[in-house]
Amino acid sequence: MILLEITKSDNTLAIISLIVAGVAALIAFRSSNISKTTLGFTKRQYLDRQPAFDAYYIDGFRIIGKRGDSFKKLLLFHLTVRNKSEFRNTLKPDLEIEYLREDDSIARFITDHQPTLEDYLKNKELTLFPMDIEIDAKTAITKWLIFEQPDFLNKSHRIEKFSIRLTDLIGNKSFIEAVIIKDIENEN
Repeated sequence: MILLEITKSDNTLAIISLIVAGVAALIAFRSSNISKTTLGFTKRQYLDRQPAFDAYYIDGFRIIGKRGDSFKKLLLFHLTVRNKSEFRNTLKPDLEIEYLREDDSIARFITDHQPTLEDYLKNKELTLFPMDIEIDAKTAITKWLIFEQPDFLNKSHRIEKFSIRLTDLIGNKSFIEAVIIKDIENEN
């Protein structure tokens, strides 16, 4: 039978190996934590660079606008639009009107924002969004959207709700619902 004899040099070698293994484990743990932190930072940076926006509804009005002998029903919505991205974004606004038909079925009508309708307003001090809303990085803009209410939506068609839809160039969408609209006079 062969007996193994443990010598002093074998103990020293084992202790040194244990210390090196412990230091390596600490370095690996620290590297892992640094990698997680870097990943979180990189992820936040990536998300900040993606197109992202939101919008807040402030108020809405229906006005009968007059220009010369011409009358139009106008829908005005006061909004704040905020670009959360680090890059400039362009948004296209439109309005979806949900109404009740005579046969009690629900229908929808979509119309574009028309800043040229400002001519029908007595109060020209309202600041309207342009046709395409361009918003700088990390900023917010508060202005008005203006739409023409179609003539076929008369008293026989009850409007159920208004939904403002903002769409950016890559297809991100934001919807804002405005259920109640105030009718105001537009005396010329």
